[in-house]
Amino acid sequence: MQQWEIDRIRDIGVKALRSAYQTHEQLGDSGKSKVKKNQYGEMALRGDIECESAVIESVKASGLPLRIISEEHGTIDLARDPEFIGVLDGIDGTKEYVEKGRNGRYGTMFAIFEGTNPKYEDYIFNGSMEHPKKRLFFSYREGGAFVSGSDGNASQIRTADIRELDRKALIYCDFDSGFSETDLYEKTFLSKLRGFNLVEHYASQTHYVGVASGEAAVALEFTRKGNLEIAVGFGLVKEAGGGIVDIEGRDLGEMRYLEFGQGEGEHIPIVIACTNELGVEVAKYLSGN
Repeated sequence: MQQWEIDRIRDIGVKALRSAYQTHEQLGDSGKSKVKKNQYGEMALRGDIECESAVIESVKASGLPLRIISEEHGTIDLARDPEFIGVLDGIDGTKEYVEKGRNGRYGTMFAIFEGTNPKYEDYIFNGSMEHPKKRLFFSYREGGAFVSGSDGNASQIRTADIRELDRKALIYCDFDSGFSETDLYEKTFLSKLRGFNLVEHYASQTHYVGVASGEAAVALEFTRKGNLEIAVGFGLVKEAGGGIVDIEGRDLGEMRYLEFGQGEGEHIPIVIACTNELGVEVAKYLSGN
């Protein structure tokens, strides 16, 4: 970390995500065209692939010795001996992208971690470029979390200060999680939260930026597909004042990214919350403890 200072890595991450935004704008509706199936057997769109390519090329030009783990390009080493891991999702929220376009909420997500076998707490930079709203949400280690508009000016964001479970508190969730076990989300979350203030969002990026910016008190997710979104969202929520725990109330910070929830078909429930206290309380409520 002596050569690659945190501020420098932050600037590399911000530049890469803005490059993805420029690619998204240039593609227009052509980005919605289907190209090929990705490693998860899902149909990748041109926008998915080219937004990832824009991030990869931007980071490559910086010289950062990075190993990138991505949804569409798989794992790529940008140096012979990588010192950092990058986690990348070209467009998170494809359904919003295709069906709602500029009226939807979706974005390119990218994070950089120290080392090649990091824990979640080893994040250096985390960011999500919300394309339709032209907003870049980003954070960096011990530096806070921010949102920046098209003018480049950044404002600090904070989570809401809610420490006890309240039926009026806004909870973001995805009623159509896409799992083959179609009732998993219902059994784990929805059946236990009848009467709570649930709001559906298809894009995971909206869950993380929603909690980080104080829009929502809680968001509910599962580990899946390499946990790309969780890796990006963890540092963003943490630097904004919140926390992420598993269903047993354990802080994900101590979990290793390459190990936790990475088994095939492994869907571990996680709680994204505006405060650590609320996250633990929600986890206890959902698990019945």
